[in-house]
Amino acid sequence: MMIYHSEPGVDLNNASSSSVNPAAQTFVRLTEIVASRKGYRHQFWGYQVDNPGLFVWSIDWKSIEDYIVFRGSKDYVEVEGDLGQLFDLDAATPVTLLLNIHRHESATNAFRSGVTEVAFFSFPSRPRQEMRVAINEGCDQ
Repeated sequence: MMIYHSEPGVDLNNASSSSVNPAAQTFVRLTEIVASRKGYRHQFWGYQVDNPGLFVWSIDWKSIEDYIVFRGSKDYVEVEGDLGQLFDLDAATPVTLLLNIHRHESATNAFRSGVTEVAFFSFPSRPRQEMRVAINEGCDQ
């Protein structure tokens, strides 16, 4: 999952292969490059609801190894270079988050909804046994 600051006037909400908007055409080409890579599963993107200047692009890979191979490829260099045309890289460094999401039906369905909340929590480095049990039981539901 990557978070970028949008350039003013760049609208990628309806980016598709039939887009006439040059920024949308560039973004679609980048999504096609990513989709052609080994280990690619699917991707989705959108603007943060309460801060529409932030754009979130999530790419689901089969494994961390597939992602690492992509990061070392010429395709990645091309994608990274063209992102500078779409996003304000001077406003803030883009944030990349690598997540290992426990897969179960409700987690998968969350990303199919109209709005998805992603919350990050920090746990103590050595949580109490009761906390570990509660976390594991909550993930298994």
